[in-house]
Amino acid sequence: MTVKDKILSKSILHGRGVIAEILHGEDSEGISEVKVSSEIKVVTVLDESANINACLRHSNIVDSTIEFIVIKKYIKWISKVEEVYNYISSNYEQLPDYILYLDGSDTLIINDIQNPKEILDYYNCKVLFNAEPVFWHTGTQAPDDYPKDYDKLQTSTKNEYVIKNKEKYKLDRYYHQALNAGVFLGEKDFILKLLGECLELMNDDYHKGYPYGDTDDQLLLRHFHNIYFDDISIDLFHKWMFWGSYDSYKEEENILSPDLLSQEMLQYENKI
Repeated sequence: MTVKDKILSKSILHGRGVIAEILHGEDSEGISEVKVSSEIKVVTVLDESANINACLRHSNIVDSTIEFIVIKKYIKWISKVEEVYNYISSNYEQLPDYILYLDGSDTLIINDIQNPKEILDYYNCKVLFNAEPVFWHTGTQAPDDYPKDYDKLQTSTKNEYVIKNKEKYKLDRYYHQALNAGVFLGEKDFILKLLGECLELMNDDYHKGYPYGDTDDQLLLRHFHNIYFDDISIDLFHKWMFWGSYDSYKEEENILSPDLLSQEMLQYENKI
């Protein structure tokens, strides 16, 4: 099986590069029908312009619908956290037990998503985020008078994460992968709690220093990843989710090739 075959076996693709291959590649055959468990509600947040060309709208789900929360003005990244939090709060009793959030602009469901408990139990967590190749900075600019430098913040957050990650998954070495906030599946009540705490920090006074007043959801969720490490995990072995670029299908260039992780994944499965 090629790297491309393995990537296409995942349930969720994340990234315009890998999705373009599905939608417009030379050997693209259209989007197959997929089924999503009735225990899961799929949610996304978009502004009106992004909604028109949302990759997620190409997902061919046959047994459920995606909740497209469309707003006039999208404020990075407060709108995403606030809208999902408000949606869950307002509809809590009517929603199923699990929420799947997807960034609408660059995600696509290509295979069935069933048994959310089994997915979370594999990583022994309450919410599972997608993984991205490295623990890089998101590019968010802090205010001029922000009391702490973001690069130092990332170094501190990363160092704590590396130690905890190796211990939890009994890794022989560290993989340069970290939480990506664009895809997450989790228990409804825990996601509500997590997003609520994110909102509190986002709306706090940034002069108090990180993480107060930080409006980058990905940086904040990495912060909470360390705090709630037993409850938050990333799809380290790409069993259900894959973030990628145009180079991801090229085996020799793909640093996150499933082949490179398969041996470590088997070792982890033998230990749990």
